Amino acid sequence: MIRGRLRTDESGFTLAELLVAIVIMGIITVPLFESFIDGLRTTTAASTSLGSSHDAQLADYYLERDAIGATPSESPSSWACAAAAGVTVGAAPAPQGVAQFTWTQAPVYSGTLPSGLPSFNPGVSYESDYIYQGPKLTRYLCTVTGGVAGTPQATEVASSLSLTVAPTATPSGCDSKESHCTSVLLTDPAGRQYTTLLYERSSP
Repeated sequence: MIRGRLRTDESGFTLAELLVAIVIMGIITVPLFESFIDGLRTTTAASTSLGSSHDAQLADYYLERDAIGATPSESPSSWACAAAAGVTVGAAPAPQGVAQFTWTQAPVYSGTLPSGLPSFNPGVSYESDYIYQGPKLTRYLCTVTGGVAGTPQATEVASSLSLTVAPTATPSGCDSKESHCTSVLLTDPAGRQYTTLLYERSSP
């Protein structure tokens, strides 16, 4: 009986080939991994920058809209709208008051008195409180009747501010003597600062 000889399969990788493959993979993988990490860092930086830019634009919009027809409160002793929302304003790290504006809507014609003179409903008084509680700046808007604040409307006007540097609002000079100005300084987490100059209706 003739027995066939078993043929051994010699296909595969030699030790030298494996070592070369590992070295080549290392050469390719390391730059790819570094590029991936750089991409993550760039994305994070871009997101932070976009967030800060969005905060600055949104805060500018609300601050300027309130200031243009309002009387600024340089040192408000009462933050009525914030208090009506259940927010207790105090020193850091408690919610901090940044700026407050008050204005009164013109009286509205409501008919004619028996004497023939026109009758007007009293104007509605408004107050807007800007409260910082890092990293957010929130605007509380409400009506004020007889010193009592109505139901406030809360709007988050910035969400990516610095956790350690609170926004500040300080009196500032104006080009026009008829106007009063306030300079508002916002700081983002990277330490970049944004300044908004607000022109108000009149000085308090």
